[in-house]
Amino acid sequence: MRAYLARLPGEVFEAARLDGAGRIRTFVSIVLPMSRNALITAGLFTFLFTWSDFLFALTTTSDVRQ
Repeated sequence: MRAYLARLPGEVFEAARLDGAGRIRTFVSIVLPMSRNALITAGLFTFLFTWSDFLFALTTTSDVRQ
């Protein structure tokens, strides 16, 4: 995420400043829509890694008695 956000062009932020947008407005209106795909990908990978860790812990601690 950091590498993607660092690659965003600075001219876009300057244009938002000239239009009168503050920091929060620039983040919400400019940065979030531009980084939507990266956010979805990071969220998906986080979920998959967490789910994998959960399944590993579940299988190693479950009791198989019949």
